[in-house]
Amino acid sequence: MTFSHQDIKFLFNETNLQYVNRKDDNEMWDFVYSLLTYKPVSYLRSNIEYQSEYASLNYDEFQDLSCIIMVDSKPIAIWPLSIGFKGKDSFLSSQGASILPPIFIPSCPPKTYKKSLSATFNLLNNLCKKLEINTWTTSSIFKNNQSLENWHLLCMSEGAKTRLEFNLFIDLSLTLDEIKSNFRKSYRPLIGVGERLWNSQIHGQAIESVTWNAFKTLHCDVSGRLTRSERSWDIQFNNIKKGDAFFVSIKNDENIMVGGAYFTHSKDEGVYSVAAYDRSLFDKPLGHIAQYKAIEELKKRNVRWYKVGRRFYKSDCPEPSSKEISISYFKEGFVSLTIPEYIIENQI
Repeated sequence: MTFSHQDIKFLFNETNLQYVNRKDDNEMWDFVYSLLTYKPVSYLRSNIEYQSEYASLNYDEFQDLSCIIMVDSKPIAIWPLSIGFKGKDSFLSSQGASILPPIFIPSCPPKTYKKSLSATFNLLNNLCKKLEINTWTTSSIFKNNQSLENWHLLCMSEGAKTRLEFNLFIDLSLTLDEIKSNFRKSYRPLIGVGERLWNSQIHGQAIESVTWNAFKTLHCDVSGRLTRSERSWDIQFNNIKKGDAFFVSIKNDENIMVGGAYFTHSKDEGVYSVAAYDRSLFDKPLGHIAQYKAIEELKKRNVRWYKVGRRFYKSDCPEPSSKEISISYFKEGFVSLTIPEYIIENQI
């Protein structure tokens, strides 16, 4: 099943919303993004392109519906949105994850903001009705603020149910010594051991393809198979070239790559994206060094927050695997803050 541009145009018209498809004007998307008070990685165009490619592998058909919301022919917000089809089922998401709210530029007039927010909410409900979807799930993203967003409150006023997930953050405005003081006590000497054992390097815009190909090979060896498309690897490589990401390589004394980690970032937020480490060396501090070097690099790039990842608990619903809990426990050893994220389920 394909959802055409005409279908989308009809639904937008039905809710009195003007829009421009992101793919039709990437420059406008980037311009609106540059105006945001806080710039989450999940709204970064290069990240949307990667996540769309990665998510598409899970569906028979996948369409990126991300758009720029317009009023009087002027952009006021950007909205990552996608739709996937598998068999007879349809799935609404933001590139495979919970639907993100539209994010508005700070100069958007309050009346326009409120009206447009309600219109996007109604559009999602109408879209679900058309596709015979019973529920849609959204989330309250971190934007360095304390209060609940109006998007969250709107969903709740319409009868939504919520549950909590927990994300691990490092406050990069702290000094490096202050950040290290928050590390799990057992990690501190391991970082010193790792720095003596391994040769680590940050690869930015000057990264060479031979380095990236070595990481792809390592990732495949560790996974036991090719886990995603060649295009997804190319997108990440190009994101490093564009300055939206960097790569940490870890090599032994024979110059063989034994570990590597890729990190995406905006001006305000860094995100731990993907890593691979030689399984025969899991008793050695490889991940510790990758995290520490990433923290150093993000601080050098004046990024405000580092989102290390989600903290899983056995009580989560659905219950996570023991591996997910173990990995998140490892990540927790570096962080200074655990921040709740509301997952909001809307019934049609």
